[in-house]
Amino acid sequence: MAIEMPKFSVLSYRLIQDEGATAASMANYLTPIVAVVLGAVILGESVAWNLFAGGTLVLLGITVAEGRFSSRRQPRPGRSESGVDHTAKAPQQ
Repeated sequence: MAIEMPKFSVLSYRLIQDEGATAASMANYLTPIVAVVLGAVILGESVAWNLFAGGTLVLLGITVAEGRFSSRRQPRPGRSESGVDHTAKAPQQ
């Protein structure tokens, strides 16, 4: 476990750098869904209709929070629609 934590930290910071803090925090909402799926597959736990309803609401909330329902997504500040960071300064010569 102690060896895996630095790897997770690096991946977490990379996700924040690439996608932004909002998108990275959305990954936390997927944890209960993954737990229910793994519990059903590995442990044979029963899955009721309300688990599907809750999972659907979580995924819908993530979609709304990320602005995927809008006809045109707004790029994050400092980035063009292609995802290129235009705020980075050129190296000094």
